[in-house]
Amino acid sequence: MRYKLYLLHIGDLEDESLQDTAMALIDEYRQELVHKKKIAKDRMLAIAAGLLLQVGFLELEPDEQYCKRIELLSEEQPGQGVGAELSPEEQPGQLNRTEILAKRQPGQGIGTGSTSEGHSQQETGMCFQMKAKTLVQYLQESSNRYREAGFSVNSNFTDHAGIKQLSFPLPLIYTTGSQGKPYWDREALYSLFPQKKLWYFNVSHSGEYVALAIADREVGVDIQEPRKAERIPGGYRGFSRLESYVKCTGAGYAYGHREYENAGGNVAGYQIQALDLIADYALYVCMAEDS
Repeated sequence: MRYKLYLLHIGDLEDESLQDTAMALIDEYRQELVHKKKIAKDRMLAIAAGLLLQVGFLELEPDEQYCKRIELLSEEQPGQGVGAELSPEEQPGQLNRTEILAKRQPGQGIGTGSTSEGHSQQETGMCFQMKAKTLVQYLQESSNRYREAGFSVNSNFTDHAGIKQLSFPLPLIYTTGSQGKPYWDREALYSLFPQKKLWYFNVSHSGEYVALAIADREVGVDIQEPRKAERIPGGYRGFSRLESYVKCTGAGYAYGHREYENAGGNVAGYQIQALDLIADYALYVCMAEDS
């Protein structure tokens, strides 16, 4: 079971010119959220979340059946390939990647991310850490590479004549669960991006960082800067662990909190991993297990 985690430091976004450039790279819905923010730091965090959603969607794994079809179309239309060779692993940029390893006892879930000696290592995720300026440059370069390669979006999966040029920012469309958890709108986006496997995502921010987790199943991420949380066992780290689970379930805080407490923090069907990636910050990722 693997996931992708993107961590963005927002400090660079204090530069208003960079803010303007970044705003042009995020989707309309996220732009509206930014405009609603009254506090400068909240606007920076909202812009950062929009940037991460762009790069996260851009790097979603390609659908195998679509890629097979694209190979045929490329053979039928010489010189008009749709950039199938530009797989997520080959995108330009120098994002700082960290493989996430969990040491755990055989037969156990990831749990709290225990790193006791003698436990086997399991590769569970991949983390990209970056500053806002780096991510803006990465998206700009990716945009240019796609255009130069003639990459396009197929608005009609069965009609090659329906292909239209890819535009940036990517026109992401969202929907929400019954308790407000956001998702990419699979039906709407499939008509634009049939080559993408629309995975699940979750966003969190605290202090100077924004985190985005993407997985092939329900996922929740929570990041917390150091603070007092006396009523939660484990302080702000315990609160962050709880939040990652609640956000993963999408069932609402009251129900999620009750289920978490009743299970002693280890709810059947979910895995929670603690990540020590930013000094003093609490960071947890929770994923649903295989059904």
